Amino acid sequence: MPPREIFGVLAREHITILEGVSPVFAMLADVPGAAKIDLPSLKIVVASRARVAATETSAFQRRFGHGIHQVYGSPVTGAISISREASGEHTPGSIGRPLKGVRVKVVAGGTIGIASPFAATEYLDNPAATSAGFRGGFYLSGDVGARASDGTITITDRRS
Repeated sequence: MPPREIFGVLAREHITILEGVSPVFAMLADVPGAAKIDLPSLKIVVASRARVAATETSAFQRRFGHGIHQVYGSPVTGAISISREASGEHTPGSIGRPLKGVRVKVVAGGTIGIASPFAATEYLDNPAATSAGFRGGFYLSGDVGARASDGTITITDRRS
């Protein structure tokens, strides 16, 4: 859908939540025209897949007056964190702090391990995949990262 049509749908349908991916936010921020486009019903903007670069987040916020909240998780774990970027509590490159009840640790090699009340604990009828994907009650996400002293998590790479 072309960007101008997206703006039309957002306004016409009084959309309150916009979910998207990095290229969509960059495309919308780059649409020629007025410096700021008013989207009065929009309340929250969420990126729930790949991390949105700080430059794209800044451009989107300048253009539309909305920060982008980064949600992180997987089908195995459910959502484990939500950045607080829009409220200014965001560390650039971070996906935020784990949600209440979620435990995150960085294991050998920098792999992020996740334990959550929402997470799977095994792969059904697949002990080999379970053995490779879970350790000590933690799901090994395949993401590589670090946990800062303030509790935020930064993803730096992905294992194949």
